[in-house]
Amino acid sequence: MSNDAMAADWQCVGVAQVGAAVIVAGGIYCFEFRSSSANVRAKFLFIGGGLGAGGSLGGGMSPSPLDFATNTIPDIWTSLECRRPFSANELDKAYAALTTLGAAFALGYSLMSITGGWVDPLFTAQNVSGWGTGVGAGGAMMPGIWLMLDSTDYY
Repeated sequence: MSNDAMAADWQCVGVAQVGAAVIVAGGIYCFEFRSSSANVRAKFLFIGGGLGAGGSLGGGMSPSPLDFATNTIPDIWTSLECRRPFSANELDKAYAALTTLGAAFALGYSLMSITGGWVDPLFTAQNVSGWGTGVGAGGAMMPGIWLMLDSTDYY
């Protein structure tokens, strides 16, 4: 494992989130990022504030109802289109942006995009929409920061 290893094969998945907005929005979202070429998996918090309406409390990504109906195992990881290779340490404390719109009652769907880096972006407006668990409804546009919680080997 190397938090300093540069890679362009990053993937991410949502783990949990909490947010609220009445014109002014705030939220904390937990994502897990992984790269096989860097041999690293790292949990990151997105912490941000901006504009929005609504609120939510949720768990991680979930298979779609179609996956349940067909008894298939989905790949819940989203491959990021990296603007350039970067390391986990470079993402740590980098500028972040998150835009979301969704609704859930136990199971729901959220449209979401994330960005990492500002002047020399790591990835921009990456679609990480999907099914998830939780309760709430709303939407928000928030700038913020990525903060690494921990990391481990890829597998």
